[in-house]
Amino acid sequence: MKPITTVKLDKFDEEREILTGEERYPIIGDAVSEENIDEILTNYKGFEKYWQCIPKAEKALEILNQGIIVYGALMITSGDYKSEYGYYFNPPYELHSWIQLNETEIFDGALPGVIAKGLITYDHIGPSLIDREPVILAGEPLDWMRYHPYERR
Repeated sequence: MKPITTVKLDKFDEEREILTGEERYPIIGDAVSEENIDEILTNYKGFEKYWQCIPKAEKALEILNQGIIVYGALMITSGDYKSEYGYYFNPPYELHSWIQLNETEIFDGALPGVIAKGLITYDHIGPSLIDREPVILAGEPLDWMRYHPYERR
């Protein structure tokens, strides 16, 4: 009998980019103050740029002290509306999390990493996202941001 060899794959074998806490992004919406957003982003120091949406949501909730963490899917449509990038709800491999502030407004501090990842992800046709820039969502999602909370059936 041959011994079993296991190989550890490290998130698609890519370099990890760690946040410094000094990153700042344009903000869509006004449901969260700029001061709170600055504090949240400062506290993201040490998190991975493209991943860790759950601990980012937990940290943001701790600072905001309002809303609930929601798990689900997120798809971002490219600026040319020909492609999209995001995460389906397929735990533990794939999901997204954000803070639902009220019935219509969301705070998503992990959104810049999702968009940035989509901008550098390519397939045989081309990039997954074009004509988008990393942003923070602090209000109602725009038509090119599709949030789908997980619903137990």
